[in-house]
Amino acid sequence: MIINPKTQHEADLLYEKLSHEMADEVIYQDGEATEEQAKAKYLYWLNKAKQIEMLGFKPTIDSDVFFPVGHVPKGWHGA
Repeated sequence: MIINPKTQHEADLLYEKLSHEMADEVIYQDGEATEEQAKAKYLYWLNKAKQIEMLGFKPTIDSDVFFPVGHVPKGWHGA
């Protein structure tokens, strides 16, 4: 995934994709992934979100991952 949004709209499209990829059911592969695998997958996608944030774009989408609106998680949230 290329991270180079030029507008807030482009950034939000990326954040929407990341929100899906970072959802619990996806990172845990519906219970098939180990905690270590889930963490690695989550942190991979979180790094992409941080790249967007570093370009000056905060998420403006309504998402379970980026909640409250404008918030990018700081790290792994798992148990």
